[in-house]
Amino acid sequence: MATYETDPEIGFDQDDPRYWRALHVNLHHAIMENDIAEVKRLLSLGADINVKTEHGYNALDWADHLKHLEVAKCLLHNMNIKLHGYVEILKHIRAKHPIIVRALLEMGVTGMLAKNKRFHRGMILQACRIGHPTILQMLINCLPGYMITEYKQVYLQVAASEHNDDVLEILRARARQEEAWRENYFRPKTSVTPVQLPPRDLEYEKIFDEYINPGAYLP
Repeated sequence: MATYETDPEIGFDQDDPRYWRALHVNLHHAIMENDIAEVKRLLSLGADINVKTEHGYNALDWADHLKHLEVAKCLLHNMNIKLHGYVEILKHIRAKHPIIVRALLEMGVTGMLAKNKRFHRGMILQACRIGHPTILQMLINCLPGYMITEYKQVYLQVAASEHNDDVLEILRARARQEEAWRENYFRPKTSVTPVQLPPRDLEYEKIFDEYINPGAYLP
C-alpha cells in the first residue's frame, strides 16, 4: 500500500478518518478555485479523485461541472491513456461530461481514434444516443477531414429513436455542410474553354447515314 506524507495544515493524523475527509474537501475546494498547483499537491498527498462529497460529486464530476479543463487534465494525469482511454471516454460520454471528454481527447484519445475508425464511429453513435450536442461536435471534429455522410442515416436513426432533436439538427446541418464542401471540391478551379468544332461535312454524313441504314441499297 502506498504511503503518503501527512498534510500539516489539516491537523489530524492519517489514522483519523477526519484527515482523509478534510483532504478531499480541500481537493474539491482547490478544483473550485481552479488552483492547479494545489490540486497537484493534494494528489501527491494521496487524495483520491474517485471519492465523492456528501453532494455526490467526485473530483472529475466537479471539474466538469465548473468547466475547468486544465484541472481535469491534472486529475487525469496519472491515468494510462493507452490502456484505459477508450473505457474512460465512453464512461464520460454516457455521463454527459464534455469537459472530461475534451480532456481525454487532447491527452491522447484522438490519436487512438485516428487509428481505429470503428471505435470513433461507435463513440459518435453513443453521443447521438445520449443526446449531448457539444460532445457530438467534439467527436465529429476531433479527426480532421472526417465526414459523417457514409453513416449519416445510422446516426440520424439513433438520434431520432431517442428524440434528441438538438443532435438531429447538428447532424443535418453537418450533412448540408459536407455536401457544399463536395460541390466546391469537385467544381473546376479554372474556366473551361469551349471547343470549336469543325464545319459539318453534310455529304459525308449522308453517305455514313446510308451505310448504317439497314434499308439502304448495298451493292
